[in-house]
Amino acid sequence: MFVQISGWILFLYGLLSLIQDLVTEFTYKKFNKNIKIYICIKDFENEFENFEREISRLKWQFKNISINVVNFDETVSDDVIKNFFEDSKVNVYSKKEFCEIKEI
Repeated sequence: MFVQISGWILFLYGLLSLIQDLVTEFTYKKFNKNIKIYICIKDFENEFENFEREISRLKWQFKNISINVVNFDETVSDDVIKNFFEDSKVNVYSKKEFCEIKEI
């Protein structure tokens, strides 16, 4: 009896998860092309775990996404942030580089 109930619970969970993935795929289908997101970091030392979690969530939700991180925190060097995000394939810009990009 316990095995049957556990099996049905796992089956329903899998079915609902599949439905959620399908709805997400069709809902965001037209938004999945050439998306660029700029994330401005002002307090990197206190919020670095949230950045990693949010970036992985964005990459899961949007397949073809370009995530760019802009360092507005003057206490942390750009190299530290680049080393933190090197596995995530995220472009890291300094405040000066970002201002040059925005002018173009």
